[in-house]
Amino acid sequence: MIRGLQIAVAVSALSLLLVIPASANHYPGRDLYKDISIITLDDLAQHTEQYLIVDVRTPLEFEVMHIKGAVNLEYPSTKFGKQIKALHNKANKPMVFYAGGNLCFDPYGATQAAHELFGVDRTYTFDGGMSEWVKGDLDKTVFQGEKLAKDRLISEADYQAHMLDPMVFESKVAGDFTVIDVRTYHEREGVGIFFGREQWLPMDRYTKLLSVLKQVQAANKPLLVFDDHGHRTRMLQYVLRDLGITDYKFMSGGAKAYFKMVADMHQRDYDHGQMGKHVDAHAHGDMAPSEGHVMPSGEAVDKADSVIKDHSAANPSGHD
Repeated sequence: MIRGLQIAVAVSALSLLLVIPASANHYPGRDLYKDISIITLDDLAQHTEQYLIVDVRTPLEFEVMHIKGAVNLEYPSTKFGKQIKALHNKANKPMVFYAGGNLCFDPYGATQAAHELFGVDRTYTFDGGMSEWVKGDLDKTVFQGEKLAKDRLISEADYQAHMLDPMVFESKVAGDFTVIDVRTYHEREGVGIFFGREQWLPMDRYTKLLSVLKQVQAANKPLLVFDDHGHRTRMLQYVLRDLGITDYKFMSGGAKAYFKMVADMHQRDYDHGQMGKHVDAHAHGDMAPSEGHVMPSGEAVDKADSVIKDHSAANPSGHD
């Protein structure tokens, strides 16, 4: 990896590390949303009919698989407030919000917004999400409009077989692959990773995504896909299976894992006072990508320069 170039994307990792506390908790979102009420898998499965269940994932993910009886209200969304108030007025039940799995923070945010901003008085987060739900009663799981049969599930082993470590994933980007970033608008925040190579086809705008995937299948071209935190690709794998696409890899842990990898590498440079030099050299065009690597986006370079200088000013010794 060309360390001078990778600083351009380290900014997102640095921001993440400054905001999210380190935790050994299997549910890291609970550290940030301490006042949120959590509902367990057993409680939700046994009393499903007592709750109004809200799936905050993208429509594509919802259509692939969801909890029986759930409604799909994507969060964050400009329509969320109006939709949640209408839903609350129509069905006066406690609301449970869920998404893909334990690393997604959207259900916590939706739960908090529903209660604090839109007046829903009984709200809960099921933060195990679909990845935990399918380990339970499949009779209460809808798969592509029908009751889910166990033989339709993609096993964890098959899912992991298509995973690449972020560093290995990066090494393949410059090859003959179609590279797709499926992060949503709010996840991407205008910052790409693999400049000039990736196509941004967010899963919450999936018509274009499906069109490109059909082209990939027709051309029989290998595919690299990354999401934000490594859960959205679980549902995307079912879409790829239905399309007959078999030559594909996902980035393990998604963009967040990639940014953390870069930040960990560059922590050593902070300690030795070299980070600013790397950024200045790249920003002024004194460094160029070597064979097998791609240029990060200009937006990431600008943001990295700003964050690193702010960080250095606050920590003149080079240590946190």
